[in-house]
Amino acid sequence: MTTGGEEELSQCRALYFQLGDKENAEAFLNQCEELGGISPIAKGYEGCAKTVMAGYGFNPVSKYNLFAEGRDELEAAIKSAPTNPELRFLRLGVQIHAPSFLNYNDQIEQDIQFIVSALANGWASDSPWFQEKVISFLQDSCDLDSASQSILKHL
Repeated sequence: MTTGGEEELSQCRALYFQLGDKENAEAFLNQCEELGGISPIAKGYEGCAKTVMAGYGFNPVSKYNLFAEGRDELEAAIKSAPTNPELRFLRLGVQIHAPSFLNYNDQIEQDIQFIVSALANGWASDSPWFQEKVISFLQDSCDLDSASQSILKHL
């Protein structure tokens, strides 16, 4: 990835943690699309952004189709880089926030354990801001077992 690609990826990461309304979701999608799917992580962010934008649609069929497209892109990215914790983190966020009727919640526990283990082994330690955001998300949004809570507390 070029330096510009790294900068765009950093912007996608920042925008991910600012989601909460349609305007931010659109900015997130636009930024992720600029990455051009040049790597599994870029494809993963773009897929994640599409699942988020699906929540702001009006037509139920269009919403489902956009969600499914994003989900499939995210899963393809994970399949091509199955040991990438950031992709697992993106999937975890999508699965936690996806409506239950979409039946996209079957990897939550596995992803939590994978991400906690990766954090314990130094993943994201080169970016304290990002690491803290991931830890906060896990603590605030996930039902963590006591071992995971203990690991995160000591990072």
